[in-house]
Amino acid sequence: PSWMGKLPMQYCRQTDGKGKVIWKSAPAPKDLKADTLYGFRVAAGLGLISAKSGKFTLNVNGKPALDFTVTLSDTTWHSKDGKVSMWYHVMEAGGEDSNGILTISLRGDLLKANEPVEFAVVGSASGSQRWFGIYSLPETRTAKVQAVVH
Repeated sequence: PSWMGKLPMQYCRQTDGKGKVIWKSAPAPKDLKADTLYGFRVAAGLGLISAKSGKFTLNVNGKPALDFTVTLSDTTWHSKDGKVSMWYHVMEAGGEDSNGILTISLRGDLLKANEPVEFAVVGSASGSQRWFGIYSLPETRTAKVQAVVH
């Protein structure tokens, strides 16, 4: 369940380093500007904060961009080169899990005009049950979601 109601979720855990969630955005604009930030939003969740700590890695078009972890409050993460940032706005939180809106901002020089961006989140090999997930929204969604859960 989430603030949007009960929806399916594709998720991965921080168990063996093989669990991942992959999704694609709608196509990027035709008239990209290299130094402009472009935002991509998805409904997401994070959880089991009491479990052993590991990390998740956000990949953008197959390349690692930034690391993040489970949180129950609004949080922002940034890549080392400053080209990628991710803001998690919590809409609902309990003692172990949260869900909300995940906004990923990418500089235009990371995008290709008229092409979707492939995002992937990979859980570390931490032997942890901490999880990250993307909600599958009704057919009006613009992102395809694929999950590999181990």
